[in-house]
Amino acid sequence: MIGRIARLGMCTAGLGMCTTAMASSDDGSTDFFRWPELATAVLQRRDAEVELRKLARDVQSQFSTIQAKSKDEQEFQSAVRKLQQEALRRHQKIAFGVDDPHARAKYLRKFGCCGWTDGAIDMIRRIGKPIIEIGAGQGHWQKKLSEAGIDALAFDNFEGDFSIEREPVGDVKLGDENVLLAYPDRVLFLCCPPPTDFAERAIDIFEGHHLIYVGEGYGGAHANDAFFDKVKADFDLVETAELDNFPMCHERLFHLRRASE
Repeated sequence: MIGRIARLGMCTAGLGMCTTAMASSDDGSTDFFRWPELATAVLQRRDAEVELRKLARDVQSQFSTIQAKSKDEQEFQSAVRKLQQEALRRHQKIAFGVDDPHARAKYLRKFGCCGWTDGAIDMIRRIGKPIIEIGAGQGHWQKKLSEAGIDALAFDNFEGDFSIEREPVGDVKLGDENVLLAYPDRVLFLCCPPPTDFAERAIDIFEGHHLIYVGEGYGGAHANDAFFDKVKADFDLVETAELDNFPMCHERLFHLRRASE
């Protein structure tokens, strides 16, 4: 049960401002996938993980007590529901600092893992090229981009755990990173890829010239270090945009262009 609560997860409040920058971060360095707020958040999350492990042990202990003391099934189910609600409240407070235990679920239903802003959508529109999104989930961004008049294809292998609901929101087709081979002229769009080699595999296959990455940087909740290393080696940063992030989340939108251009 606590595992289900935890899967509400660390996906990720921006003003929608765009910044043109060929290769600079907040501290003036050339490492645009690192920024101070994210570095601070990574350290805070380590402390939060300790608290979440304590929470998991506490919930398990209380669950065992409920099993032992419940007189009948009705009493058992009622006590378990109360325990689930309290565990969710505590989880959301520890992980995101929010008092509303359902705030994260509401955000995910509206945006998926990360919220757009008008500025971010305008920035994508200015690129003037069709989009292909891999790992699109339920297709929240695909729907928003299409509504903004942007040609956006979206694919997902549907193997992930959509914690809120499973039905697609946008037009999402079945497919993984290998479909990129059939669309070499589209802009690759990656939104909050998992902290695995998925994004790295996608960038290895991608032959196009423009990349849009939505997510956190080094040490954050998305992609892996090898992905960031390869993107920095092969692409130049064109522009960034702030996003409508959930509390204690630090995603940014990056538009990058292949350095060979």
